[in-house]
Amino acid sequence: MKEINPLSISSFYTETFFNEIKLGTATSFAYKYKDKKFLITNYHVAFGLNPENNILLNNKGAIPNKIIINYYTKDFILMYYTILFGDQQNPFKFIKIYSTIVDIAVFQLDDKFNGVCINEIENLFNFPKFETDIILHITEQLYVLGYPRSINIYNTPIWKRSSIASEPELDPNEIPYFYIDTTTREGMSGAPVIFYTENGNYKRSNGCQVLAGGNAYNLAGIYSGRDHNDESHIAQLGKVWKKELIEKIIEEKFINI
Repeated sequence: MKEINPLSISSFYTETFFNEIKLGTATSFAYKYKDKKFLITNYHVAFGLNPENNILLNNKGAIPNKIIINYYTKDFILMYYTILFGDQQNPFKFIKIYSTIVDIAVFQLDDKFNGVCINEIENLFNFPKFETDIILHITEQLYVLGYPRSINIYNTPIWKRSSIASEPELDPNEIPYFYIDTTTREGMSGAPVIFYTENGNYKRSNGCQVLAGGNAYNLAGIYSGRDHNDESHIAQLGKVWKKELIEKIIEEKFINI
């Protein structure tokens, strides 16, 4: 395990099903908040609907009613976590902002889940450092940890390099997301997007420049696919929903109910 970056076991190979029919693959990750653990993926992955118009994504009209997560424990043991929807309402929660569906879906995990949450890597492995106070700037390099076209190496993700393509402090139409410049493929939806540095150089919100701070990372947000206007993939723009939306959904749909 010492030769594997712990962040590589924080991104989960994810399969969606209708009964026993496999619909597709995607990515998900776990997030710890107030001692509870939550699975994070996209709305369009968990519900099988385009969040912009709620049109079915599957060409045969199937909607997921089962999701299987392939994940590793902190001891690098491969395990599986199954979410069965059954006849009940979809257990994933989401929110809208100004009538726009945020393409993030959240599910509360139970004690059967023994995987690693992306924001507890430092506590479990001592490195890399989880630095929450990192200011991101345009052109900054980020990594999308996902499974393009189901490609994986022993159920660990591909680290797809990208750069911030729009000013991260400016929210398009007051919706908290930004664009990244990268070539991505199906299967990466729901992937965590992280800032990662090995030399420990980054800037904090107070203007302080950290130098040689060692391996550090921060969760920038969740990847949800290429921009809908980029149908021919000429611009190669991907959309990243900001990390604060994860806690907003948890607070509104799980904590304050």
